[in-house]
Amino acid sequence: MKILSLGFMLASTLLAAPPGENKIEIGRSNFAAVYRVTIDRQTTVVKEKLFVDTEIDEQFANEVSTLKLLQHSRKHPFIVTMLASDNNSIEFESMDTDLDQVLDHLHINRDLPLVTLPADLKEGKDAYFHKALTDISRALIFVHAHDVIHGDVKPGNILLQFKNGMLVAKLCDFGMSHKKGTRDKPFGTMAYVAPEAVLNPSEADTSSDIWSFGNVVGACYAIFMQPTALVQQSAQQNRENFEEFKADFKKHPQKYYANFKNTPYYELIQQLLVVKPKKRIDAHQLFNKLQEMTQKKSNAESSELSFMQKFLLSLHIKKPSDDPEEYEN
Repeated sequence: MKILSLGFMLASTLLAAPPGENKIEIGRSNFAAVYRVTIDRQTTVVKEKLFVDTEIDEQFANEVSTLKLLQHSRKHPFIVTMLASDNNSIEFESMDTDLDQVLDHLHINRDLPLVTLPADLKEGKDAYFHKALTDISRALIFVHAHDVIHGDVKPGNILLQFKNGMLVAKLCDFGMSHKKGTRDKPFGTMAYVAPEAVLNPSEADTSSDIWSFGNVVGACYAIFMQPTALVQQSAQQNRENFEEFKADFKKHPQKYYANFKNTPYYELIQQLLVVKPKKRIDAHQLFNKLQEMTQKKSNAESSELSFMQKFLLSLHIKKPSDDPEEYEN
């Protein structure tokens, strides 16, 4: 804890200083700024409130308490590690980038000057997507085992680390996380959120994260089907748009599933994007199905050592555990 405590103390001081080589802003929302801070060769990420507000205070406190619950014993390999916190800031381990930025790079050629991306990213994107999705499915197994709903699964909340030709993905931003029945306000991001999270949030359970996961799969292939929140519209108008979408999806699901026919996930998506929450597969089943896809892909390419096979070897085909004792410090 010595380095972490010192790092957080210095980082807090640094954030009040003029921008320099030790501090780089890497993200900003309506209520928080995110910085990558390097002190004595130790790099961490600090999220800091931009202003004081009751709802923002609640989200920060909620994120801290949820991460303390999830890492009470040992850190999980696919959930971002919180290093320290105070009333206005949270310090995390540093990762390279997030899935949202990588998708922008792939789909609209956005430059990522602060990130060194793999040379084979575009050519091997399906394998990289699959590895990231598999990692996040394992994170959801662990989160859901604690009866926690993440509440905002989306590409921007999936952090990525590229190392030695391999990829590790970690779930982050637990500001909207909660347990079933403890939240009566809509939650999530409209382009990814489950219908019940908007229309009946107090009844939403962990399966709402599974729907959101399905939309993350869609985003990997630039497939966006849900209405998005429009600033010029009222909350009621946005709600009505979502009700129309839900009704149409329920009546004509194949119209939406057809968008995935040219992706590897056409069959899987029909078990994720299901209007009735109880008919969606759970996180364990999701991981198993992704693992089956990995095995089939590996067998089909057995004549050469492909990236997918290297991923298979790194995964060890091991059933993920809900027990934090299974994971190393």
